[in-house]
Amino acid sequence: MNPEDCIKYADIINIGEGYISLPKLVKSITEDWHDVTIPNIWIKDKTHIIKNKTNFLIKDLDTIPFADYSDDNKLFIDNNKIYYTNYNNHINKKYHIMSSLDCPFSCSFCCNNQLKYKNASIRRRTVENIIQELEIAKKIYQFQYVEFWDDVFTIDLNWLQAFTDEYKKRVNLPAFCYSQASTVNEDIVNKLHEAGIKKVTLGIQSGSERIRKESYNRYGTNKQIIEAANLFNKHKIFVNYDFIIGNPEETNNDMKKSFELILKLPHPLALSVSSLLYFPNCEITVRHLKNNLITRKDVEDISKKALKKFGLLIKLNSNKNYCYWSFMYFLAGYIKLTKTFKEILISKRFYKFSILIIVPIYYILQTMVYLQRKYPIFKRKVHL
Repeated sequence: MNPEDCIKYADIINIGEGYISLPKLVKSITEDWHDVTIPNIWIKDKTHIIKNKTNFLIKDLDTIPFADYSDDNKLFIDNNKIYYTNYNNHINKKYHIMSSLDCPFSCSFCCNNQLKYKNASIRRRTVENIIQELEIAKKIYQFQYVEFWDDVFTIDLNWLQAFTDEYKKRVNLPAFCYSQASTVNEDIVNKLHEAGIKKVTLGIQSGSERIRKESYNRYGTNKQIIEAANLFNKHKIFVNYDFIIGNPEETNNDMKKSFELILKLPHPLALSVSSLLYFPNCEITVRHLKNNLITRKDVEDISKKALKKFGLLIKLNSNKNYCYWSFMYFLAGYIKLTKTFKEILISKRFYKFSILIIVPIYYILQTMVYLQRKYPIFKRKVHL
């Protein structure tokens, strides 16, 4: 995302996709002929930087070898020590896989929008290719759950129909995927249900259509979101909703609209309320820097706050408004609020004294999260 800065700390960097360029680079180095003209590769020389153009874009994803998570022929570096076994292997009853590359959307805050090739269309592996990888991996790792990490899994009904038939027949495990409300209809959700999708994540970001359109470059209506939510609920697919908080372009009324939208979503559900992150060179980062809404210290390459800001329940902050609305989102997502209770929560009197309630609840939640991570006895059982 920020090659100009990265090359200051490295001898060689790869920009763009590395499926073709990295093997070429490795071959060049190991055979000691040092090709300095490989597309996608930047090389720092003693006097200057060689910046080759970004050309390689693999079109047929089936030509990419399957992911290899084995320990064979590998060394693992962790905390400045070398190991022959990967003790942090992510496969723990779950297998992560992607059936496609690129995203149909161009969200102003998203690193994917910054990274993807211009004019690149969505590329997708064939159903047979996906199923073969899962069959092989299932024998090796014996996982019990599949997570599809495509940016939007629900973009093609025809592909999904073919996938559902083969997945049920040859894999038949519960699964998770990402979706987007504007790509959802009855047929799509029905196929997800048939395939065994038990959970989806829907990126909402804001309940304000103005913020979604003007700030995040996200189109679609709240009506579409509610319709999609009801379809998933109808087919008993659990939904996690992503919201963003801390956008300086949001007004109090915009945040109230998010709260009201959450109240309309069918239970059971889960919320991931995350602080707005400013990745280098993203559209919203450039705009907020230009308008003096943030400083360079807020940009992720300096702040390094990403891992601490995703999926927050309640976030304490010097900004009382920020604390208040993160608390309100939490309540709306986990409790079915009556009309009377809602009116109390959004009253000026409650807002005035809300911090007295938010602080103790915040520390109780933090303690619960700590106990769940530290001690197995406190871990919640996940019903698939």
